Amino acid sequence: MRSAALAAALWACVLVARTAASRHPAVVEDLYARRLYPAVALAVSFMTGRLPFSLAEVGLVAGLVALAWGSVRFLVRWRSRPPGSLVRGLVRIVAVAGAVVLAFDVLWGFTAGPRISRPWRAI
Repeated sequence: MRSAALAAALWACVLVARTAASRHPAVVEDLYARRLYPAVALAVSFMTGRLPFSLAEVGLVAGLVALAWGSVRFLVRWRSRPPGSLVRGLVRIVAVAGAVVLAFDVLWGFTAGPRISRPWRAI
């Protein structure tokens, strides 16, 4: 069950990263928001800035097509599969979800938390 180990490792990374980020917001602000994120944002903007459309829309459409295709494929073939294949398929889905969440956190998620440099002020 390599997929299960991969899924567990990815979700463990998500949990550790989110816990560390929530416990040390000043470190996230200094290292991630001020140093790493601007470089990541610049690189992504440089690679996608010349496209006349949003890559998020392309990703959404591709994800919906993949979901529809996978659902139809599953319904057509589900009777001929061995009993454990459903569990293996679900474990793979959990692994992919962990990879997507970890990628989101690294690319954008850590900057979505509270900011130390801009505290709320009473008016």
